[in-house]
Formats: sequence, structure tokens, C-alpha cells
Amino acid sequence: MVEIIERYKRISGSQIDEHGHEQAMYSEMTRMQQENENLLLHLRQLTGEDLSALSLDDLGHLESQLEMSVHNVKNRKHQLIHQQSENLRRKVQHLEDENKHLTYMMQEEQQQQHAAVTDISGPMPVFGQQYGFFPDEAKNNMLHFHNLSLQPTQHNLHDQHIHAHDLQL
Repeated sequence: MVEIIERYKRISGSQIDEHGHEQAMYSEMTRMQQENENLLLHLRQLTGEDLSALSLDDLGHLESQLEMSVHNVKNRKHQLIHQQSENLRRKVQHLEDENKHLTYMMQEEQQQQHAAVTDISGPMPVFGQQYGFFPDEAKNNMLHFHNLSLQPTQHNLHDQHIHAHDLQL
């Protein structure tokens, strides 16, 4: 510290009264210590500690300060809750819009795929057209298929426990 003061004296060319300067620094340090103690006492009182030295008027003043502080805290809390709910509302709206868009895109894709399948395969053949009858005739002729029965062609199906009526259509 002394070196800094000496360097300052040389550069500025001024003279500092070291005794007066030390006295000013001591009084400033004493004032700051007292202010620190007062602030710590006030903080303890705000937290409900060290209330024995307070008068009734001081306690009333402290109570009103605390009520105002609680009011300010609640206002800030409600403000934050409102901001968060607005942010969430906007997020939900964005997600709903995105969902609608994706649903629309998916439906378009399905329609395009259905159109592509219909274009490739053409109309689906009706059962029985490959045999030469039309749909109305196919219903009538299907009755004749029920009278057919299967005959086993593999040797293991010729066993005695399998009867011909087990293999009918």
C-alpha cells in the first residue's frame, strides 16, 4: 500500500497528508462496520430473530414491512405463473397446429398410395370370373363345390384312423 502511495505521489506530483489520510480511512472503516452491524440486526429482525429490543411501534412498522414484502412476493409469483401458463398455451397451440398439418399430410399420402394401387392393379377381378361365370352365377354354382370330397394321395394319410369323411370340404 505504501508503495502505491509513493508511486502516486511521484506521478501526480502532489503531496498527501499521510496522517490525515490514515485518520479518514479509519473513520470510514468504523462507519462501514457500524452500517454492517445495523444491516445484520435488521436482517435478523426481518427473519423473526432478536425482536426483544423492539418497541410496539417498531414491531408494527416491521409487521407492515413484512406484509408489503409478502404482497410483492405473491405478485411476482402470480406474474411468473401467468407467463408460464401463456407460454404453455402457445406451445399447446403450436403442437395442435403441427398435429393438424401432419394429419393432413398423412391423409394426402394415403390417398396418393390408394390412387397408385388402384391405377396399377385396375379393377379387382370377381371370384369365379377366371372360371367363366359371372358374379350372380358364381353364387349359384358355389353350391356344387360342397359335394366334393378330398381323397388322400399321401401314404401316411391312408392310415386306418383317418376316415374319408374327415377330409371333406
